[in-house]
Amino acid sequence: MNSESTFRMETHASAPHPTPLIRAGLVGFGTAATFFHVPLLQASGRFNITHVVERTHSRSRAILPNATIVRSVEALLEAAPPVDVIVIATPTNMHYVQAKLALQAKKHVVVDKPFCVTHAEATELVSLAAAQGVMLSVFHNRRWDSDFLTVQDLVRRDALGHVRYAEIHFDRYRPEPKHNWKEDPAVAGGGLLYDLGSHLVDQMLVLFGPPATIQCTVETQRDYGNNVGTDDYFCLTCHYDDGLVVVLTASMLVKELGPKFILRGTKGTFEKYGLDTQEASLRSGNSVRGPTFGEEDETMWGTWTEGPYAGNRVPSLRGNYVEFYQGVADAMKHGTPAPVLAEDAARVIQIVEHAKMTSHKRLDVAA
Repeated sequence: MNSESTFRMETHASAPHPTPLIRAGLVGFGTAATFFHVPLLQASGRFNITHVVERTHSRSRAILPNATIVRSVEALLEAAPPVDVIVIATPTNMHYVQAKLALQAKKHVVVDKPFCVTHAEATELVSLAAAQGVMLSVFHNRRWDSDFLTVQDLVRRDALGHVRYAEIHFDRYRPEPKHNWKEDPAVAGGGLLYDLGSHLVDQMLVLFGPPATIQCTVETQRDYGNNVGTDDYFCLTCHYDDGLVVVLTASMLVKELGPKFILRGTKGTFEKYGLDTQEASLRSGNSVRGPTFGEEDETMWGTWTEGPYAGNRVPSLRGNYVEFYQGVADAMKHGTPAPVLAEDAARVIQIVEHAKMTSHKRLDVAA
């Protein structure tokens, strides 16, 4: 058989059928959906957002013109053909009820962080997902931050030796409150401890596991005028049985940012400044598929400040939030573990709850 005949046979052979896209329903269309979930779902190449739940508006039409807008989770559950996974991107106080409805309908579920308002709610959802035989995961995307991946690599390789002390910061400078639901004390699950603290607690648990004891200060530092403000500062100190101390802190009044990470170990100290670039890129509308998405400039690389490598820079690993949704697709299609286990996210809420309870429990040393 000549080469021309071979070529013709190959080009006329039946092409393999592409894997069908996973049908996703999105609940809520605020900041989390617009700047995170939609572009990441699309960039994964494995999902088709077929439905969006918007109670009163139709903002998603501009970005997702082919998606059907429905007004409730109940209506989403009646969609035909049915969705395969439901992504919940609503305020925290709605997560429990909406996720429970989806799980009861035997839908795979992704919940934006923080998972729930209470640990009891979170553990109930974990049990329900297991009973229904469906995947439940929580969008702790900061596990795929460039700086965190770099720190995680150092810890895994024992490059720092026995880590004795660590700080993780998430500071911003926003002296004027936005007065949105996150800053409304009447809305359960708002405030900086739930919002950014959940990220830091999750990162700590991934790096070091659960602490033995915690103590926390939670404050409202900005001026809310005649209104009562929610917490906009916290400092959570976590103690481990082996002597490790981890400090997690965030504030809205830090104009000159200090280190994002400080880790002191028996082999040296590592410091890392600057915020991961992915959120800023997503908010600017940059393509997740761009060749430099998630990469940090050399000027942002961390530094060894003590030990035999003092002064050396540590190249930052590339951040990649899309990995979360690749993991979700793999869990649904192949039964692999969810990219963020719901049990882990429940433990985050348990620590956040305990931190709230321990705040302001101080020993009076006044004469």
